Amino acid sequence: MLFNSLAFLFIFFPLVLLGTYLVSRKQRNLVLLIASILFMLMACGTSFRSLQGLIAGLVSADFWLLAGYIMINYLLGLGIRYQKKTSGKKGLLIAGLVLDGAPLLLYKVFGQVPLGLSFYTFQAVSYLADVYSGKARGEKSLTKFTVYMAMFPRILQGPIIRYGDIAKSLYQRKLTDRNLLQGLEDLIIGLGMKVILAGQIGRLWSNIQTIGAESISTPLAWMGAIAYSLQLYFDFAGYSRMAIGMGRMLGLTLPENFNYPYISTTMGEFWRRWHMTLGSWFRDYIYIPLGGNRKGSLRTVLNMLVVWLFTGFWHGFGWNFILWGLLTFGLIVLERYVTGKTMDRFKVLGHIYMALVIPLMWMVFANTDFTVLGQYFARLFFVPSPYAMAGDYLKYGQTYGLWLILGIVMATPGPARLYELLKKKLPLAAVPVLLAVFWVSVYWIFKGQSDPFMYFHF
Repeated sequence: MLFNSLAFLFIFFPLVLLGTYLVSRKQRNLVLLIASILFMLMACGTSFRSLQGLIAGLVSADFWLLAGYIMINYLLGLGIRYQKKTSGKKGLLIAGLVLDGAPLLLYKVFGQVPLGLSFYTFQAVSYLADVYSGKARGEKSLTKFTVYMAMFPRILQGPIIRYGDIAKSLYQRKLTDRNLLQGLEDLIIGLGMKVILAGQIGRLWSNIQTIGAESISTPLAWMGAIAYSLQLYFDFAGYSRMAIGMGRMLGLTLPENFNYPYISTTMGEFWRRWHMTLGSWFRDYIYIPLGGNRKGSLRTVLNMLVVWLFTGFWHGFGWNFILWGLLTFGLIVLERYVTGKTMDRFKVLGHIYMALVIPLMWMVFANTDFTVLGQYFARLFFVPSPYAMAGDYLKYGQTYGLWLILGIVMATPGPARLYELLKKKLPLAAVPVLLAVFWVSVYWIFKGQSDPFMYFHF
C-alpha cells in the first residue's frame, strides 16, 4: 500500500485517524502500532481477501526483518541503559552496530534492499548511540519503541527520526484542531507534489529512457536532466511532506526533511537543504565522531571523504553511486577551500553554477549503467550521434515545457510565500486551492497516472 493510493487515502488513513481520536490517550500508541503492522504487511504484499494472500505477507522476509530489528534493538537499548560498567555498555553498542549494519551491507551488495531497511537501520543505530551517550534513555515500553521504529507515516522512506525527536510525542500524544488542519494541509500539498508535479514531469524522463541516450538531441538531453532533477525532488519532498502532515494529525512531530534545496548557491548548501535528516545523521554519527573539522584540514578532508563514500553506498551498491559520492565530495571540498566564498558573495553566479551542476550530478545518480551514462553525457555536451533526432526537443517541449517551467517555479519559496500571504489575507481562499490539488491528484491516481515513490529503491 502506498500513500498515493485510493485505498490509503480513503480507507486506511481515515480509519486510523478516527481510531486515534476515539480511544483514550493511553491507547493511541496501540492504535498506531496496529496500524503500522497492518501497513507494513500490506506493503509486503499481504492481501486480506484470501488465505493465500494473507500467508504471502505473513511469511515476507521484509516484515520479519523489521520485527527482528525491533526486538534486537529494544533489548540492546535496555541492556545499555541498565548496564553499570562502561565496558559492558560499549560491548552492547558494538554488538548493535554489527547486528544493525550487517544486513544492510549484505543486502546492498548481494540483493534488493528490503522495504524501509535503509531508513530504519539508521534509526536503530542512532537510538543505540544516543542511549550509550546518555542523550536518550533505553525505552522500557515495547509498544512505544515499536512505534518509533515502524510508524507507518515514515517507515518506507523517512524522514529519518531519532528517539529524542519523537519521545515526547510518544508519551504526550496531543491532538489539537490546529494540528489536524495543518497536518491535512501538509498531506494535500505533499500529495500534489508527488502526483501532479513529480508524476507529470517524470513522464518526460520516462520517455527519454525509452528512446535511449544515443537517440536524443542535446537540448532534449538537458530537458531530461532537468525533468529527472525535478521529479526526484517533488517525489521525495512530497512523501516527506505527507509523512509530516500525517504525523501532525496523529499527534506526532516529525522533523523537516527539505528546505528548497534548488535555490542553493553551493553544493554544501544544497546538502544542508536536501534530505536534511540523512545529512544531519551522517554529521552527528560519522563526521563528528571521526573528529569533524577539529583536527586540521587534512583530517577534515579525510572525514568528509568517508562521509560521502558512506552516502553514496547508502543510496546503492553501484559504481555510479560511488562516483556520485566522490564527485559531490570533490565539489564540496573545492567550495570549502577555493570557490565557496565567491559563490556566497556573488549569488547570481552561485545560482548559475548550481543550475548546471545539479542536473549533471543527478544524471550520474540516475544512470547505473556506465555505458548509458557516457552516452548521456556525450549528448549533454554536443558530441554528435548518428542516431540523434533533430528537433525532438520541440515535440517534447510542446508536451512538457509548461510542466518544466511550473516545476522550476514551484521548487522555489515564492509560491509558498504567496500561498501563506493568501491565507493571511483571505483564510478561506486557501480551501478551494487545497480542494483543487486534492481532487486533481485523486483523479490522476484513479486514471493510473501516479507511480511508486522513487526512494523505495534506495
